[in-house]
Amino acid sequence: MKKKPKIIAPRVANKAGYQVQDVWFHKAKAAGYRARSAFKLIQIQEETGIIKPDMVVLDLGCAPGSWLQVLSKTVGPEGRVLGIDLQNVDKFPQKNIKTFVGDMTSSDSHQEMKNFLREVQMEGKEIEKTKEEAGVWWVNDNPKIRTRYFHLITSDVAPKTTGRNDDDQYNSAMLCLEVLKIAEELLAPGGNLVMKIFVGRDLSQVLQKAKTMFNKIQTIKPDACRDRSFEEYVVCRGFRG
Repeated sequence: MKKKPKIIAPRVANKAGYQVQDVWFHKAKAAGYRARSAFKLIQIQEETGIIKPDMVVLDLGCAPGSWLQVLSKTVGPEGRVLGIDLQNVDKFPQKNIKTFVGDMTSSDSHQEMKNFLREVQMEGKEIEKTKEEAGVWWVNDNPKIRTRYFHLITSDVAPKTTGRNDDDQYNSAMLCLEVLKIAEELLAPGGNLVMKIFVGRDLSQVLQKAKTMFNKIQTIKPDACRDRSFEEYVVCRGFRG
């Protein structure tokens, strides 16, 4: 008996040659996600459980917003999510999402991030005052208490690709080092980080820096990544602050 032929979702190549309309594209469309990349974060979450209810999250390189959708759903109505990108992001119906246009490395953007945390902090001001007086700050210790830091930072940031793998990988690594700088300033003690990197010779530099900051480091390549892609995700847990 002959085996039935495997049904493969139609694929359409863009100008760069990527097969963009694959099975994950169609799954994302059916599920109402803005991009197939939503399933990368979903698969990272399934493996690590790194996103918790009520967290305050910063999403770097958030356009078009598929990771924001996943984060919003997972942290729930008591959680808060801030997204930043160089491109404008269409508004969301979810009330726990806020976005702004900016360069994540600029001082203006860092101030926007701090302003967001201040707004979130004010939501739990009365409870937080008691917490502050006690001198105790930790991740998700009480879902009603708003932190002065982010519990989780996610980054799907990638450089504009040139087609020269060494250059693209180097630029990706430099962006990851910038993400780690933001984490040093704005991530809560005990907090977590997920960031995309193009794998290459500079990966070790990024991992070495991350190991000085976090208790546990692992790299993951979700199934939703394209076969030809050399991207992976660095998952960092337990920020030492």
